[in-house]
Amino acid sequence: MIFPRLFSPAEIGGIEVRNRLVMPAMHTNLGSPEDGISEAGIDFYVARARGGFGMVGVGIIDSFQFGHASPGEFVLHNSRHVKVHSRLVTELKAQGALAFAQIGLRRIWSLHEMLRKPKLSEFSSAEIENWVQAVVDTATRALDAGYDAIDLLGNGGGAISIFLSQVFNDRDDEWGGDEDRRAAFPLAIVRGIRDHVSADVPIFFRLHGAEFLEGGYGLDTATRNADRLARAGVGLFNVAAGGHATTVPNLTPDVPESGFAFLSNAIKRAGVPAQIAASTRISEPRTAEEILRKGWADFISLARPALADPDWPNKAMAGDWDDIRLCIACNECLDSATVREETVRCLVNPKAGRYSELTAAPPAASRKKVFVVGGGCVGLQAAITAAERGHEVHLYEKQPYLGGKWLVSFAPPGREPLAAFLTWLVRRAKAVGVEIHLGTAVTPELLRETAPDEIIATIGATPVLPDIPGI
Repeated sequence: MIFPRLFSPAEIGGIEVRNRLVMPAMHTNLGSPEDGISEAGIDFYVARARGGFGMVGVGIIDSFQFGHASPGEFVLHNSRHVKVHSRLVTELKAQGALAFAQIGLRRIWSLHEMLRKPKLSEFSSAEIENWVQAVVDTATRALDAGYDAIDLLGNGGGAISIFLSQVFNDRDDEWGGDEDRRAAFPLAIVRGIRDHVSADVPIFFRLHGAEFLEGGYGLDTATRNADRLARAGVGLFNVAAGGHATTVPNLTPDVPESGFAFLSNAIKRAGVPAQIAASTRISEPRTAEEILRKGWADFISLARPALADPDWPNKAMAGDWDDIRLCIACNECLDSATVREETVRCLVNPKAGRYSELTAAPPAASRKKVFVVGGGCVGLQAAITAAERGHEVHLYEKQPYLGGKWLVSFAPPGREPLAAFLTWLVRRAKAVGVEIHLGTAVTPELLRETAPDEIIATIGATPVLPDIPGI
């Protein structure tokens, strides 16, 4: 086996996990207020369990519905929601994955409210106690639905990360004022869950390894937070990078591959009594294997890489890592789901959030000769899809090279990872039998001579030019 550590089995809470690859929960807007999770959401998660992930996280399941919640939030408020989630869990387990539910309060303020720098002290203790109980109740319903483990949203600007923050927690009472009291909120949740569930039910926690904010806490405090939470009952920490308001790049192409794995390593080396998952800008199997080989983590967490390619684990295990559609850190997923509050989109995976990833595109009723005009990313993807459906596909590009304006996207320093998308498209087009004609313009004479049945014209992107003198 090429990656023996990635694909070695593990155990957590007495449950065997088939490998060390975790797809953590991420905000996708694939929920449903009626059913808790939509049919598209079920398809999304089952595709990734089938793709080989050892653990699949569903969520974020919002425990307390504020007035500014996204329309596609995952919820687990009633028996109908439990029933639909149970159907999902059954399918995840049938694919061999451990299923866990990520629970929390995703956003206690709207994005608009956050611009005015709201204060945590605006909330009463009674409101906070209600939030704690809401998370505990949701955890209980998640276990009723059959989830193997509970994961607490402790990062990304959710309520827990706000309470732990040295910057945003301005309270001076039992919920804030010093390091111990800032940890009271997540500790109350963990202890509340432990009081209501079996002792062997695993509790996970998505943890900031540091805030990376002026005045924010660093790795030492994060390690102490992890130790407190582990002793209260957390069995696994998925260690993320900085807080939601940090200006330190976390998720952009200029972040080096596995550039924040040092955070998980430090917490693991500190002897925190829990298992550790490394995350943030880990996209290549060789990098993931190296992290495990060095002992920096027990698991590898792949969120956006799982969005980009649901079959990432199976391809890596088979040695087909060159066929993995790598995440390029473009953040289209964050823009669509978090900023625009739409169903999640992925620039490199056109099916994610739109079409079923469990079934292939239907074969064509009749084989046609299809011409694709233009060898940029759109033309290449159109050619791939047509060829996968069984057509005879010819792609024409008038330039002596492929890529179109995408070639400019990875030219600036720090944008190099974007080249991986074009590399994958070209490789895939060749693999599915697309015949590529470079340096060939499509003219009326060519069309009369070759007589295609269908023509797909991809005329190229129009650059957006900023209003800057000299450009």
